[in-house]
Amino acid sequence: MPRRSLVPLVMLLALVALPAPAAQAKGLRLSDVAGLPANAARDLAVGPSREVWMTSDAVGSFVARISAKGKLLSVVPVPGTPDSITRGPDGAMWFTLRDGNAVGRVTRAGAVTMFPVPVAAAAPRGIAAGADGALWVTLFGADAVARLTTAGEWTVFTSGLTPGGEQLGITRGPGGIWFTEPRGDRIVKITPSGAVTAFPVSNVSGPEDIAVGIDGNLWFTEDDGDRIGRITPSGALREFQSGITPGATPFNIASGPDEAMWFTEADGDRIGRSTPDGFITEYGIPKRSRPRAIITGPDGRLWVALADAGRVVRFTAPLAPVVPASITSLFSGTGTVGQLLVEGIPAGGRVEVLCRGRGCPLRHYVKRRARRVNLRPRIRRVGAGSRLQIRVAAPGYATKVRVFTVSSRGLQVAKRCIAPGTNKLRKGCG
Repeated sequence: MPRRSLVPLVMLLALVALPAPAAQAKGLRLSDVAGLPANAARDLAVGPSREVWMTSDAVGSFVARISAKGKLLSVVPVPGTPDSITRGPDGAMWFTLRDGNAVGRVTRAGAVTMFPVPVAAAAPRGIAAGADGALWVTLFGADAVARLTTAGEWTVFTSGLTPGGEQLGITRGPGGIWFTEPRGDRIVKITPSGAVTAFPVSNVSGPEDIAVGIDGNLWFTEDDGDRIGRITPSGALREFQSGITPGATPFNIASGPDEAMWFTEADGDRIGRSTPDGFITEYGIPKRSRPRAIITGPDGRLWVALADAGRVVRFTAPLAPVVPASITSLFSGTGTVGQLLVEGIPAGGRVEVLCRGRGCPLRHYVKRRARRVNLRPRIRRVGAGSRLQIRVAAPGYATKVRVFTVSSRGLQVAKRCIAPGTNKLRKGCG
């Protein structure tokens, strides 16, 4: 039986260059933590034994301990108004009391110890465990940050900080502790010895929270500017606004389980997602929820504290958007490649070629750190009996895949994708 000639094919896929739209989530299924007292939910942190701890800053203030499966385990009343919480270097949970002028320590058994701040009306807000084995605290009302050892010894730092800067969000990062100054419009790094390096951001931006991303950079929210920002350890800054609803007030931010940054929009009742190159997608949640804290939980899901609703909810990260690159291909009837070009690859991306079967021109090829890759010099002809895959991957995106299958019946092309953190070909991603 004569072999049929390959069917001529021209496949042109447009480069996606438009900003992400602000849109309601499709299929964002929230699961509640049952049994929480009907008080405002403020902050969340992962503790020992795969548990999540929550602070409540409403009347009848408390911290709560929750299992990885979303079951309330215990409620511990505390004096004052608890704000932020973190796991300490000693395995206990440490939290700030913004109107109690103290930092508290709580164990899984519910034992609470208080450490008064040695500065009057300091209003401690953010707290993070440093690489030096101590706790670091932003003193919102005292133009200061402080270092607290697990033995209760305080060191207060004020030099180099903005008077009235209202130091707030804080995290352990490259080279030291990083924190925000909402009224100073700065991101600041401090070393254990107190050396300060400050990086200005846009005026009237109000940087709020800060966290380390999988890319090794610091990411922060700007509640006054309706933006999020990214700053490298050396201070190179980019801010992202496209895709964020005006007036949404980006609040807390965290590294997600899917190579992306996730953030809350307190006044927009939305959850935002950003790829490392700033491609933003919004997801809607119930109205009048006022989302605040967001973390990746011990179960690999996203956990969110809904302040006005008094709820803590969990959800699985939706499928990521497919990498916005174009694959242009042209094959002749004999399988000769006229064009095979990948363009618009995001920063940090790569092109990978896999081929199986007797007609393969090559078996495996990878090109990294290029915005444009011409594959024709390497793939001039695709023979019958081959299955050629071209994959375009970038952090935070689903991988774009084109599958070319060549047989005696001709050439077939399939569009596929691969979700972050997996290697399974799918027919559809986010």
